[in-house]
Amino acid sequence: MLTEYFKLVKWYLGCNSKSKKFLHEKCYEKAKELFNLNTALIQTARDKAVEILKSFEEKKKRRKHSEA
Repeated sequence: MLTEYFKLVKWYLGCNSKSKKFLHEKCYEKAKELFNLNTALIQTARDKAVEILKSFEEKKKRRKHSEA
């Protein structure tokens, strides 16, 4: 089940959105079809992907400021 969860996080990362609302509206039903996980795990995978993308963005901003 953990492997399936990580595949789903990676799948959500491929949507390249930091909006939980957007991901829910546009990707949730497809995620339910593609991945054999319960609703809670699908939602936490979505949230984890959003956190990862936001973290990458923040680190990129910090790097630009430190280089200036």
